[in-house]
Amino acid sequence: MSADRLRCQEAARLLQRAFAGELSVSERLAWEAHRAECPRCDREAIEQERVVESLGTYREAPLQRVDLDRFVEKVQARLEPRTASAPPLVWPRRVAAAACLAVLAGGAWWWSAHSQSNGAPDPPVAPTDEVAAQAAPEPQPPTPLTEPGESFDERLRAEVLLGLSEQLAAPEPELPHEQYLDGLRREGWPVAHLLTRIAREHEAPLAETAVAQLVALNDRTALRQLYSLRDESAAGPAAVAGLLAVRPVAFDWVQRLYAEPTHADAVRTAWAQWTAEEALEGARRWQRASRRQRPDAEALLDLAGLLGRAGTPGLLLGLDWLANAEFDGTAWAQALAQQPGLDFAVRDWLAQPNSVPGRGIAGMLDLAELHRGSMWSGWVAQHGLDSKHGARAVAVLGTLPDMGALRELYRIGQSSRVDRDAWLAAWRGALAADARRTEWLGIEVVPADASGARREDGLRTLGEALLLAPGPATAQLMAWVASGLPGTDALTIALWEQVAQHADLGTLSLLDHTWENLADNQTRQAASLVLCFAALGGEPSLRELLAIAPDQPLTLSERRLFDAALPPNQRSFRERVFLLERSLRGPLASRRSVPSK
Repeated sequence: MSADRLRCQEAARLLQRAFAGELSVSERLAWEAHRAECPRCDREAIEQERVVESLGTYREAPLQRVDLDRFVEKVQARLEPRTASAPPLVWPRRVAAAACLAVLAGGAWWWSAHSQSNGAPDPPVAPTDEVAAQAAPEPQPPTPLTEPGESFDERLRAEVLLGLSEQLAAPEPELPHEQYLDGLRREGWPVAHLLTRIAREHEAPLAETAVAQLVALNDRTALRQLYSLRDESAAGPAAVAGLLAVRPVAFDWVQRLYAEPTHADAVRTAWAQWTAEEALEGARRWQRASRRQRPDAEALLDLAGLLGRAGTPGLLLGLDWLANAEFDGTAWAQALAQQPGLDFAVRDWLAQPNSVPGRGIAGMLDLAELHRGSMWSGWVAQHGLDSKHGARAVAVLGTLPDMGALRELYRIGQSSRVDRDAWLAAWRGALAADARRTEWLGIEVVPADASGARREDGLRTLGEALLLAPGPATAQLMAWVASGLPGTDALTIALWEQVAQHADLGTLSLLDHTWENLADNQTRQAASLVLCFAALGGEPSLRELLAIAPDQPLTLSERRLFDAALPPNQRSFRERVFLLERSLRGPLASRRSVPSK
């Protein structure tokens, strides 16, 4: 007997169970698929449907002369001499009843046709012998498996696969797709593998429909099958989109997609749609997976972006990873520094009692230098200086823009905690970076309420530190310090010399104020100021300072004073101060203020 004949015999048994409502989901799919491709079985099913439908159209007739028990006995007697080639049939109660009703309906039609001459009888449909002959034992359901093709009947499996494909492709399926899939799953069928095969063997839109049902399953097997479809021409785009749609649940597979250059951009686009909670969970899973394979700089930037999408909680987690050296410190610091909202996260992280870094202090210093937030100064001075990265911490302090960093550097300079050359480089860089900040340093390090020796010691210490980094940014502060020190000190003269070299017109008002408040006997201070005015404005500034009219001829003593004060001059600044000191006793008594320019 051919395979096709055998399949038709099986379909005949399924036909009887179908009209009895006893088919499982897989059997129903197999029957519908066979019927679609077999005209003979389809005709038998249509005839059976007509018989069942006609049962409800007959009129009632008296049944007193019908011996129902005898009729059933005759039908059973016809079934007994079946050949051994066919399995013994057990007459299903419902089919037997249907056959009986068909015979009775035929008798009713005959009686109605002969007893009622005025009414037109309904057309009878006589039952056929095939109704009884097609009854068969109920087949057993398939054995549950985890992998397709292991012990399933291949013919039934092929029919189920075809039937499921037709149902997925139907515009109006008989049952919702979910009911078919749930029924197959309860019967032990590997639904995910069936859907995967449909997606791989068919074109869109059937392949996309199968992928959508795989996404709806949302279990580990379904996710694995979705990943296996990623490069298929018809199902691939939908499979990738489906993996990305289930979000953190499938993050292990999403990370594999990210590692493939062809899918990395799609993953980045999907991450932009994740919520903060999803992004945080995804970042945690990524970090755990990265212990097996260290991410490169580009991957770290994407991971930091995922944490940034999670907001402050995500960035706090990133700072913890940096402090514990979970990744390459410099690359991870660079990735974190590009995230918006880092200011709030750094502030909260530094406020935690456990913000002391472990192995990642080098990375934290890198972030402090890149971020350059004002909150880093105290932390760097407290934790960085006492580590093996002390010189690096001093350099970072030199780059921070706040007054706290400058104050910390000034204090470090008074101790021997770090290398002197490293501190000097940082100190000079910090002073030159911001002249306005430098001007306020005097108030920070010399208390306003300090007086006498305490104030003088503070000014002297600050002056010595300023002389290590002379420049335009420190000129005004040096003038302020020099005006508070005794004019006879070598330190004072050295400060005024630097002021004369680096001062600009912005310093002129402070010099004018200092000149006005000089005592008559402060000739050395006056000589230094004269040299500063001469360096700034030349002869016009000196004439205005010494109250000499622009067109007034200079006396011999005034000419000597001007020659000693005005550049160019071969003598040193200190020598000229001594030369000018005696010549300024008279002008000090008659001085007037110099208008600020």
